[in-house]
Amino acid sequence: MSVALAYRRSRRRGVGLRAAWSGVLLLAALAPAPVEAQRRGAGSLAGRIVNQLTREPVGGARVQLVGTGVAISTDSAGRFGMDRLPAGEVNIEARAIGYRMGRWQLTLPVGVTVERVFEMEPQTVGLDTVRVEATPNTNWRSEAAFDYRRRRGTGYFITREDIDNRQAAIVNDLLTIVPGVYASCGGGQCRAVMMTSGKTCVPEWYLDGYPATNAVGPDFPARNIRGVEVYRSIFEVPAEFQRPNLRCGIIVVWSK
Repeated sequence: MSVALAYRRSRRRGVGLRAAWSGVLLLAALAPAPVEAQRRGAGSLAGRIVNQLTREPVGGARVQLVGTGVAISTDSAGRFGMDRLPAGEVNIEARAIGYRMGRWQLTLPVGVTVERVFEMEPQTVGLDTVRVEATPNTNWRSEAAFDYRRRRGTGYFITREDIDNRQAAIVNDLLTIVPGVYASCGGGQCRAVMMTSGKTCVPEWYLDGYPATNAVGPDFPARNIRGVEVYRSIFEVPAEFQRPNLRCGIIVVWSK
């Protein structure tokens, strides 16, 4: 029976105002307890998650009350808090990147906040050996850059040792050993010709990394050379030697 209904019935029965209000107060005392009172039987948890080995805080760990959707993340200090948890024995799980999942059982007394530090075990992940090969941190016109490009296996390279072994007088004496490249001579002059995709083309020349088609050719003295790079198609030419309208391969001569 509601308080208002009890009051109206008391009025109809002629009960005095004081008696009516006494009944009202009695019913009010017997009415359901406030919401906070209904929360009796709940406990709270104030926790902190740390690295088991270093005792450093584990920030960003996901902490969950097992069997429920109650979950929270730790702050940068590894702290977290959970209120209104069911009193009694509960299970807590925690997950964090680089750590094994942690699970703990604890007892929450009614109306009490339990404070506890939880330790998570770091997880060591084994990785396959990774080999990293980077472009040398040097000028791409240096001897180190020459050696780096030679190790990549693209193009044909002639070293100073090759030049000495062949006792070459001019560059043309060296090009005879390069597959797909030959000299076309006539009128007392020679020029290098490349065979690519079943067609012939005339390569461009570089001297010490700079375009020099008008200054260098097959008759360039070999005694002044420390190395030669030959790229027999535009698809072999490295980015550092690429230029607009390149239609054939290139020959790069490096002077001493």
